[in-house]
Amino acid sequence: MMNLWHDPLALRRLSLLLGIGLVLLWLAYAIRWVMYLPYFELQHIQVSAKSGMTLQYVTVPTLRAGGLGAGWAQAGPTRHPNQSFFGVNLDAVKQSFETVPWVRKASVRRLWPNGLLVEIEEHRALAQWGESRLLNQQGEIFTANLDEAELDGPLPELSGPDSAAALVAQRFALLQSQLSKLPLGPQAIQQLTLTPRYAWQIRLNNGMQLALGRDRTDVDLTAQVSRFVAVYPQLQKQLGKEIDYVDLRYSNGFAVRANAVKLAAAG
Repeated sequence: MMNLWHDPLALRRLSLLLGIGLVLLWLAYAIRWVMYLPYFELQHIQVSAKSGMTLQYVTVPTLRAGGLGAGWAQAGPTRHPNQSFFGVNLDAVKQSFETVPWVRKASVRRLWPNGLLVEIEEHRALAQWGESRLLNQQGEIFTANLDEAELDGPLPELSGPDSAAALVAQRFALLQSQLSKLPLGPQAIQQLTLTPRYAWQIRLNNGMQLALGRDRTDVDLTAQVSRFVAVYPQLQKQLGKEIDYVDLRYSNGFAVRANAVKLAAAG
C-alpha cells in the first residue's frame, strides 16, 4: 500500500480539500456574523389589511404586544436570533399574530432589511355568542372586547352548542332575511337560541318570542316563518303589542299567546 505522505498528488488533493473546508467554515461563520448584525435586527412592522378589507381594531402596537411579546423590544449583544431578519421563524410569528384579539388570519413576509410585512384579516363580528364571546361571519367563535364589537350598535345574541356555531350563523342569516320583512327594522332578531335538545327559539326586537321546534331543515324553517310573516300584519291589527309568544311548531299553522290568552291561527 502506497504511503500517503510520499504521494505528491494525494497530498495536493488533501491540501485542496482542507483548504476548501476551511474556506467554507469561514464563510459560514462570516454569514452567521452578518446575519445577526444590529443592522438586520427587526426594527419595524408594516401592517396592511387583506385586499378588499379595512382594519378597525388591529394596530401595530397590539400586534407587538400580543403577537411578538416583550422580548422583541430587547437590544444589545444578547439579542435572540429570532429577532433577526434572517433568523425569524415566519410560521411561528404568523401563529403568534393569530392569537391577537380580532385577528382571524395573518400572513407574514420579510421586509428588507429589518422589517416584517404583515397582512391581516380581521374577524367581522356577526353576533355575540353566549355570555362573553363573539361569532364571526364565517360562523367561527372568537374572543375580543365586546364593547369594541358594539361601537356601531348592539349585536344580536346567538347561542347554542359550540360545535353547532356555524349552523347557528347560517340559520341566523336565513331567518333574518325573512323576518326583516316585518316592520321591525333591519335587525328583527334580537336573540336566536339552539337549545341543548336542538330546538330553535327566537326573540324579536319587540320582545316577541317564536318557537320553531326541533329537527328543522332550511325548507321547514322557511315555510314556518313565511306563514307567520304573511299573517303578522293581521295579528298586529287585531292584538297590537299584546302578542308575547308564537308557537310555530305546527305543520299547518301556529298558536299565539297574547297576555297569557292562547289563540290558534290557521296556516
